[in-house]
Amino acid sequence: MLIKDSVNLTKAVKSIGIKGRIIEGEDLKKHTTLKIGGEAKYFIVPFDGEDIAKIINFANDNQVPYVILGGGSKILFPDLIFKGIVINLNNHFFKKIILDKEYVKIDAGVKINELLGWMLRNRLGDWEFLAGIPGTLGGAVRLNAGVRDLTEANNYLQIGDFVKEVTVLDKNGKLLRLDKKDLKFDYRESNLSNFVILQVILTKGEKKDISHIKKRINNFLNYRKKTQDLKSPSAGCVFKNPGNNKSSGELIELSGLKGKRIGDVAVSKKHANFFINLGKATAKDFLTLMEYVQRKVNYDHGVWLNPEIHIIRNL
Repeated sequence: MLIKDSVNLTKAVKSIGIKGRIIEGEDLKKHTTLKIGGEAKYFIVPFDGEDIAKIINFANDNQVPYVILGGGSKILFPDLIFKGIVINLNNHFFKKIILDKEYVKIDAGVKINELLGWMLRNRLGDWEFLAGIPGTLGGAVRLNAGVRDLTEANNYLQIGDFVKEVTVLDKNGKLLRLDKKDLKFDYRESNLSNFVILQVILTKGEKKDISHIKKRINNFLNYRKKTQDLKSPSAGCVFKNPGNNKSSGELIELSGLKGKRIGDVAVSKKHANFFINLGKATAKDFLTLMEYVQRKVNYDHGVWLNPEIHIIRNL
């Protein structure tokens, strides 16, 4: 039965019967790399996939919006209270890494820096290009995170090339295993956006000397430090590259928008596709600057920039 009033809805949420924790009024700024957002009416830390399935089914039955939150990059929450459920996978329940003969099974909540540390301890290479990417593996796979190869300029390294299988929950809370033939990866996107990623199986990297792996990791980290604004809170690249011969950052820079500021959000002077939080930024500031940049670039270059970040709005 659909529950409409907030008092009874709160009681119902607390009686879903999950093993994890339910927190009311959690400050979302603490959970995002951008440090923007109001509170979550219901912030749930699930214990396992069964918990998540129960939450999804409850949300569907009661028409309550829900959001999956990993490491908190590439996401913008509204300034006011988010009147739905935030399911937080960035917790110690989703941190397992299991090494097989040919593959590695990794929980979606494993942070990229944790995965790289595990790589070093096991002397496995091939994923060094992920160094410096914030967030969790689940988010990286959903967005097919990657970077240009530092040794071959025309080669683009992306996590989707290493994915063998993904365990997910669909919008009805049904557990599915999607193998290579079911998966589609493209630049900064995949066909996994409507699923909750629980576990990823990656092809095992080659055994390499630790010093070689460290050098590769440091090379990618230094490249990001040199080209990206990593000192201020941000969500990473705001817009997808448009597919022509210029990147979004180049188009924004050509429009003279480096340093452009609205409220406490500014276009980075180091990388024009990064918007940085100068201290007290709001979602309204961020969205206003996004629209300004889109319109200016479209006016100057005839190109409309599409968001790379996930924008959460109250319904």
